[in-house]
Amino acid sequence: GKLTGMSEITEKLMLPEKCQSDHTIVQQVTSAANVGRVPCGANNEYRFAAKTVTSGSLVLITLERREGAAAQLTVNSEKMVIGTMLVKDIVQALTQ
Repeated sequence: GKLTGMSEITEKLMLPEKCQSDHTIVQQVTSAANVGRVPCGANNEYRFAAKTVTSGSLVLITLERREGAAAQLTVNSEKMVIGTMLVKDIVQALTQ
């Protein structure tokens, strides 16, 4: 009864030409959300993690690059509202 679950929100997006390098992707995500990068073994996957300041809720972010400019953003959060806002902000930062 004390265990809480995480909600998952997934969004597909197209990365613009200027947002194709690893450095640029990491920079855009970390500027949109105050998160830290987590090492990942896959070449086409970027993982980030954070805790919210007020409630200490965990947030996990995964960005997976696919063929061409396609990508999929997944945000896992204990609070659905935070996850929804993060998806919107990160997609906007990556596609501008």
